[in-house]
Formats: sequence, structure tokens, C-alpha cells
Amino acid sequence: MTTLEVLRATRELLSDETRWARGNHAYDSEGNIVDPNASTAERFCVLGAMWYVSNSGQAFMIAEALAGRASKLAAFNDTGGYRKIMQWLDTHIAALEKMIEIAKQEEMTEGAPLEPLPVEQRELVPA
Repeated sequence: MTTLEVLRATRELLSDETRWARGNHAYDSEGNIVDPNASTAERFCVLGAMWYVSNSGQAFMIAEALAGRASKLAAFNDTGGYRKIMQWLDTHIAALEKMIEIAKQEEMTEGAPLEPLPVEQRELVPA
């Protein structure tokens, strides 16, 4: 999955506030801490949701690229609250969509094909 696909899927998963959590990556229906990829996982912090939708550690690479460190994003999830997390997702989704739009316009003017690289092939630049 591309970074944009992961963020969109994360936003979709967390669009229902009852699916969002703080304190750990994921919880089951009884409030027990579980692995984000566990079949019983129902509630997620933003990082756990990214892990769940990507089904990989790609979530940590995305968090490091966009927030500087995965732990920084996890702390923001826990202290910022649901609305701030949704704003964070919306901001980064919009920025990536704009970057892709600009790249496509440049592709049309320069004739060089351009396709987004999967996140695991991108350099990680701290925010």
C-alpha cells in the first residue's frame, strides 16, 4: 500500500469514533490490550489503526516520515484526542493528494512517467 492508501484506510477505520482508542495500539471488545492485527482487535490508536490497515510495520515508517518518530505520533494520539487525530489525518491526506496532483501536472508537461513509490521504498525524512 502507498502512504496515501494507508492514511485513507486509517481515516476510514477511525471515522467511527468508537473504533478509536488511546493508551495502547489496540484493544478487544472487553478492553484487553491486543495486537493490532489480532482478529479480536476492535479499537485502535492512530498508529495501531495504520498497522491494522497496512498489516505490517509500514505504519511505523509512515509515522516516522510524517511525525519524526512513531512514539511522537502515539503520544499525540493519547494527548491530542480524537478530533486532533482526525485533523492530522485529513491534513496529511490533503498534502499527499496535492503532491500527487502537482507531480501528475509536471509529468504531463515534462513527459516523464511518475508513479508513487510504496512507502518502504521512500527515504524517511523527519518532520
